[in-house]
Order: sequence, then structure tokens, then C-alpha cells
Amino acid sequence: MGCATGKMANTPRPQVFAVMRNGHEVIRGMSKDLRETLENNDAKAFIDTWKVFSAWLSYHAKMEDGVEGKGMGMFALLDAKFDKIAEKNKLRNAHDELHAVEHKLSEVSRVE
Repeated sequence: MGCATGKMANTPRPQVFAVMRNGHEVIRGMSKDLRETLENNDAKAFIDTWKVFSAWLSYHAKMEDGVEGKGMGMFALLDAKFDKIAEKNKLRNAHDELHAVEHKLSEVSRVE
């Protein structure tokens, strides 16, 4: 990949790993917010925060897992470029477990 020249030289380019890293920062921050609502026994605040958090998790998972017909996602990209590294390290399996827990929590909270 060569250096950009002309107009493209000054145009910022998305940094995929930076976007994913920032997504994980959102997850960590909102996890702390959820914990705080639990520590304060504030069910309404928990449910309100969970709604936002679960929407973000869904969006973030699409970035990692991909969306059929729209984009391959980070895991497929890693597998294609780095000898199936995501598959070998069971990254997708971890998401399946997380999605099951998220779904159950949404059911219990009556949040979808």
C-alpha cells in the first residue's frame, strides 16, 4: 500500500482497530454505569442504562461479526488476513455465550 498523494494525503482514514478499541472502551464504561445502578438499587436507572448498553452491544457485535450481504466483520477479516486467528482463538464462540446472557437479561428486564 503506497502513500496517498494530492487531496487524499490530507484526508483522515478510518483506523479499524482504533474504532474497535474505542467500542470496547464504551462497553467498559457502560458496564461501570450498570454496576453503579445495581449498587444503588436503582432498577429504573439500570433498565434505562441497559437499553442504551444493549443497543450499543448489538451495534458493536455487528462490527465484529459482520452483517450478511453488507460486510464481513472484524473476525472474518482477521481470519482472512491472519490464518484463521479469530476461529483458532474461539472469539466467535465467546460472542455466542455473551449474546445468550444479554438476551436473558433483556427478557428479565423486559427490554428488547
